[in-house]
Amino acid sequence: MDSKKSFWETVPGILTAIGGTIAAAATLLTALYTTGLIGNKAVPTPTPLTTTQSPIPLAQSASPGREVAKAEAPSPENRTATVTSSSGPPRSFYLDSVDPPGKDVWARLGEDTWIERYPDGRTNEFRHAGRLINNNCIGSLLYRITFTDLEVFIPDRDCSAKQLQWRHKKAEWHYLGEMRDIQ
Repeated sequence: MDSKKSFWETVPGILTAIGGTIAAAATLLTALYTTGLIGNKAVPTPTPLTTTQSPIPLAQSASPGREVAKAEAPSPENRTATVTSSSGPPRSFYLDSVDPPGKDVWARLGEDTWIERYPDGRTNEFRHAGRLINNNCIGSLLYRITFTDLEVFIPDRDCSAKQLQWRHKKAEWHYLGEMRDIQ
């Protein structure tokens, strides 16, 4: 009889096989969790109603015809409030898209869902997180479903600046585009 054993029949071989199996299972679980096929399906809601770039007290920042309720936090960096506007948020609009070229269409579906549709047909879904005053405009704060650190500010229809803005992780707001054909 041959007394030579295969590597896989030795203690180091068995330990290597077990370690490889555990690593493969961990990699598979990580991939499934990252894609959302397993795990918690709840989407964290960002802190809504942040007032930004408003050097005057929140209650004075609204123009006549708008109602702004009490500010809960005194610091300009983190003011929250219940905010309403006489015209309310738009139902739809588009931006001129550069990449891909064409119209980037935004549409509100119900009270809390927005869809962004690129000219090539790709879409992003956003949820309404609250109302907000940004650059003296009252508008809606949205967060992207698949990337909750990305927030978008959509000004109400009666705001003079029809500019869609975005920010990442509550940093500075950035210009995304001029809103056109506002419904």
